[in-house]
Parts: sequence; C-alpha cells; structure tokens
Amino acid sequence: MNEPTDARVGALCALGAFGHGSLGADFLLVASGAVTAAPLLLFAAGARRLKLTTLGFFQYVAPTLTFLLGVFACREPIGAA
Repeated sequence: MNEPTDARVGALCALGAFGHGSLGADFLLVASGAVTAAPLLLFAAGARRLKLTTLGFFQYVAPTLTFLLGVFACREPIGAA
C-alpha cells in the first residue's frame, strides 16, 4: 500500500470503523466503495461514446422520466406543495 492509503486505513481504524464490529461489517464497508464506483465508471465510459447533444438530451429528460415512473409505475402519491 502507498502512504495515503495507509493513512486512510489508519484513520478508519482509529475512528472505530474497522475491527470493532464483525468481519462481515468490515467487508461490507470496504465493498461499498467498489459498489459506489462501478456505476460511476460505467457512466463515464458510456458518456464518452455518445455525442454531447445526445448526452445533454438524456440529462435534460431524465428527471421528468423519473417523476413519471414514480407517479404511474410506482403509484407514488402527489400532494399539494
């Protein structure tokens, strides 16, 4: 390991994140980094392959589609503001 990584692991140990719980909890804490990074890396790889206008259109439409999915597919209630 390099020095910054050693410092981060040392800080996590000192703060009580590692070694004070179960081994399963420690594994889940470490694995959560990879689970978080994977979609971000896949999005970056996919975004490089699209035209900028296509990517912009998807970014523009995504919130509306998420709202419509929640209302019609998941039956989320819509209340007054």
